[in-house]
Amino acid sequence: MTLQWAEKKLGDIAKISYGYTAKANQAKIGPRFLRITDIKPHGVDWNTVPFCQIDDKQHKKHRLQSGDIVFARTGATTGKSYLITNPPNAVCASYLIKLSIDDTTISPNFLSRFFQTNQYWKIINGQISGSTQGGFNARKLSELKISFPSLAEQKRIVAILDEAFAGIDQAIANTEKNLVNAREVFESYLNAIFTQKHEDETTIKLAKLCHKITVGHVGSMASKYIPKGIPFLRSQNVQPFKVTLNNIRYIDEDFHSSLQKSSLNPGDVVIVRSGYPGTAAVVPNSLTKANCSDLVIAKPKETLLPQYLVLFLNSKYGKDIVNANSVGAAQKHFNVTAAKNVLMPMVPIDKQEELVNRAGVFRKETQHLESIYQKKLNALAELKQSILHKAFTGELTHSPEQELAEVC
Repeated sequence: MTLQWAEKKLGDIAKISYGYTAKANQAKIGPRFLRITDIKPHGVDWNTVPFCQIDDKQHKKHRLQSGDIVFARTGATTGKSYLITNPPNAVCASYLIKLSIDDTTISPNFLSRFFQTNQYWKIINGQISGSTQGGFNARKLSELKISFPSLAEQKRIVAILDEAFAGIDQAIANTEKNLVNAREVFESYLNAIFTQKHEDETTIKLAKLCHKITVGHVGSMASKYIPKGIPFLRSQNVQPFKVTLNNIRYIDEDFHSSLQKSSLNPGDVVIVRSGYPGTAAVVPNSLTKANCSDLVIAKPKETLLPQYLVLFLNSKYGKDIVNANSVGAAQKHFNVTAAKNVLMPMVPIDKQEELVNRAGVFRKETQHLESIYQKKLNALAELKQSILHKAFTGELTHSPEQELAEVC
């Protein structure tokens, strides 16, 4: 514990309870009903939060007040928190935990900043338990310890953090905008390849341009994976223009031999069927032997460059065609029949090579910009954590203007 700082459990400084169990309704009756999904990175738009019906007793128990802090207790956002300030008449849903501070020696603003620290997230990630979605309960939250100085020192620290984070958040917003702009410029260039007519351009069904269009293995695979063996690609291994081996699975030689239909060779084009249908990449030369699950596989003829097909499928023009041919209500699926019927804007092979090479140069330049912006975002995130670390170890003496200037 930091010298001259007190240390208490959250359960000793606040009332901790679960939100209200109800269903949201669109009728404008009763209080607003705050859910996990209503808490966005930059706050809550109360005008979009639905309403719920509740009796007076439950309303009094669950009503949100300024200074309350709510936590997501399940799913991918477990541990995410939000400080309530000037809310309308509102209660929170049961998948949120409400913390209401009743100790006047600690500031809600100071405490809410603690819930952004790496120290807090290490505790949360280490204690998540329950279903496959994970979870964190009120009992565990009440046992979490917080160190804090005098109220006056808390206010001083919060003032410095507010000033510093305002500058950091603005820098993050600007950098994220630049990152999006860089991607949009490339996407616009890529789309123009297929929206602008070229000399000698024709339109041909993809089935006529490929030796074969088939689908990867469909079925249960959990018992077939082995620690090392033949790479087995899934949807998450196919990104725009790139096959990634992150979280790759492996199968043995015998099972691979039994799945000849889904066997992959360098130069094949693998296409995502579900989730982000149409996302495509060329199987690289480094994957001399591989197999796959639930992917569309296209084996282009000599008249169609695999890289040109991938350009088309990853362009907005191509995505629109894929989406128009995908089936399913809740989740779209791009199947083999739809792939075979895709109408490809075709140009002679030398023109394909020219377009692929130009797009490659443009993409490389764009990726360089993206890398610069991503490094800046990482540096800003690290700066934020560095400042928070100083704040909660009693080392934050001044606003870190110089550090921010160096990153920006």
